[in-house]
Amino acid sequence: MKRPALFVLLTLSALATAAGAQTSLPRPSVPGGADPASGAAPASAPTVATSNTYTAAGYTFVVAGGWISLKNSQGNAALAGPATQGKLNPSFTVIVTDIPKDVRASLGVARDVRAEELPTLVKNFKMLGEKSVKVGPKNTQGVLWTYTGTEQGAPFRWTQLLSISGGKLYTVTLAVPDGTLPQVATAGRAMFDSFNFR
Repeated sequence: MKRPALFVLLTLSALATAAGAQTSLPRPSVPGGADPASGAAPASAPTVATSNTYTAAGYTFVVAGGWISLKNSQGNAALAGPATQGKLNPSFTVIVTDIPKDVRASLGVARDVRAEELPTLVKNFKMLGEKSVKVGPKNTQGVLWTYTGTEQGAPFRWTQLLSISGGKLYTVTLAVPDGTLPQVATAGRAMFDSFNFR
């Protein structure tokens, strides 16, 4: 088993995933509330727009209304959700990592490596739950985690999916900081749940 090569591969993916929570935008907003400075009418709460499907090589998901696509590298996706005034933005990321053909990778090894790394990548890390799930039309095996910690000094809650399909490791992450409006968090979760392999 070539664990060192896979370990390096997963470490790079994990670092990118941990950075996914750091997608704060310079213009926080309060969906569903008035802007006190402008006296503007309340904005409508973000919803999942069923006509706005994000399609990439190997996967799709339905983008939540009000979430902004950020610059990302090929194969990956990164979106930031609306933030409450003075708070960090929630984020949704899909990190796709090619697994070298000479590396014999399994979801079990990927899960074990990531489980060792998370406490070192996330400050005040606390695992809340883990379960096995099926993803996509082929019922591809996945590992679903929920955990909390601190990012940029703010408490966060993460939901993360790890799965291997077509020689690639997919890491799908929803990061929601404390203070996120419930409707924004719900829209982010619906987007996370819509992730599917093609």
